[in-house]
Amino acid sequence: MKFKLKNLAFHAGKPVALLPAKTANELNIHIEDRVLITVSGKAIIAVTDLAKNFLKGNEVSLSKETLSFLGVKAGASVDIKAAPTPESIAFILKKLRGKSLSKEEIRSIVQDIVENALLDAEIAYFVSAVYKQGMNFHELVSLTQAMCDTGSRLRWRSHAI
Repeated sequence: MKFKLKNLAFHAGKPVALLPAKTANELNIHIEDRVLITVSGKAIIAVTDLAKNFLKGNEVSLSKETLSFLGVKAGASVDIKAAPTPESIAFILKKLRGKSLSKEEIRSIVQDIVENALLDAEIAYFVSAVYKQGMNFHELVSLTQAMCDTGSRLRWRSHAI
């Protein structure tokens, strides 16, 4: 569904979409649901919060973090739809059950963390599963590799002494 961006200038520390409560209800979107926001070829997953009075039916307000990533300003039109449940949740449950994860499963979890596809509680479940079950050598190597491949890297300039 197309929404008109209304800038309420709020920081959330993560990607958040503030939707009118009535419109969200009609779309079967609830607080803390994942939504996929797309504009001009860029896309981001955000969690939802709801507003009752200060947004009209087709308006949305995005956290400053979301605005910055998408590079949009007030008045822009953005497309918002419910985001699918990440496959990596099944891998987190697998780890909670004491099973080892493959390189691809660990990569999926880390990628979803980087892309904000997992909720804070789901990330906490993963951390708890690793704490409770531990990780074997192959899982540790896979986790380290996934973090290197998906994260930001610091580049140090060499200086002659």
